[in-house]
Amino acid sequence: MAHIPLSRNDIRKVRARWGASSAPRTWAKPLLPAKASEQDWLEARREARPGWWRIGASELAAVLDVSPHTSAFALWWAKQATWARPEPNDAMVFGHKLEKVIGEIWAERHPETMLCRPGAALYGHREWAREWLVCTPDFLAVCESPTTIATLDGSTLLTIEPVECKSDEGGKGWGKPGTDEVPFHHKVQVYVQCEILGASRGHLMRLAGKKATSYVLPYDDAAKALMDTWCGEAVTFLQSLRDNVMPDIDGHPSTTDALQHIHAGYVPDKTTVLPVELANDYRHWHAETARVKEEFETVKNQIRAALGDAQTGLDGEGNRVVRRTIYKKRGYEVGPQEVDELRRLS
Repeated sequence: MAHIPLSRNDIRKVRARWGASSAPRTWAKPLLPAKASEQDWLEARREARPGWWRIGASELAAVLDVSPHTSAFALWWAKQATWARPEPNDAMVFGHKLEKVIGEIWAERHPETMLCRPGAALYGHREWAREWLVCTPDFLAVCESPTTIATLDGSTLLTIEPVECKSDEGGKGWGKPGTDEVPFHHKVQVYVQCEILGASRGHLMRLAGKKATSYVLPYDDAAKALMDTWCGEAVTFLQSLRDNVMPDIDGHPSTTDALQHIHAGYVPDKTTVLPVELANDYRHWHAETARVKEEFETVKNQIRAALGDAQTGLDGEGNRVVRRTIYKKRGYEVGPQEVDELRRLS
């Protein structure tokens, strides 16, 4: 059964603008009411059916090892051990509060649409084979369908398109506004929302400083083929949860956090025999890191000499390579904190 994925108030606004019987519909399953509690939201994201965990739009990037925020290893343990979500940091809090502002900017630039908050807190995939795939769009844009098919009652045929709002100050992967050139983990998130909602495209609005840029991501046949591949990898990840086979350990900061959480302490003076190859790798890369750091410091000093009294250095094609800055560093006190580190002994 198709659902109208909007609040009652927004449905009234849509019908006032496009006709009494007009309203966009989707086959996505609303899993939670819009004002669901945090605990209900966490529970709903946990399992699609016994033994099958749910994967959200942002979590799929971690499964694919393209997320800057978390790793497949950390996500696996968070789901397997049912860890609570970490306390939101300032960046997360500000980002959430800025969603409304960024959405308003997007709506002002797209008067042909009506921007609405989703009518549910969580949506699931319509197909049983992918019911583990869920999403929570920031906004839904209601717009007239480009199709020429007329409705029987003469009402306007409407579609919905997800709109994600990002307050991203930096990072690689941002291309020309109006294109689909966005960081890959953002693209994964929007594609998942399009797949679940049945949308032919999604939007992403980025606020960097005082500059707002928008991007359009078509969900075409090529994108759907990618989604098929990604879903295959996600099913493998879900099966690893059922089989209790954890992913490989990598160097992602969230993997470090997960391991420190798993092994929160140690027994004083207790020893263990490390695998020979692992011990040799540690010695090798420890020495290599020190060597690379020394070589980098040498190159930086050579850059200083080459710059002279110039502030910016260019390559032979005129591209900026390095910029020198001079500023006063203010002192500050760091409060008590726990440090968990490894030190080389031999």
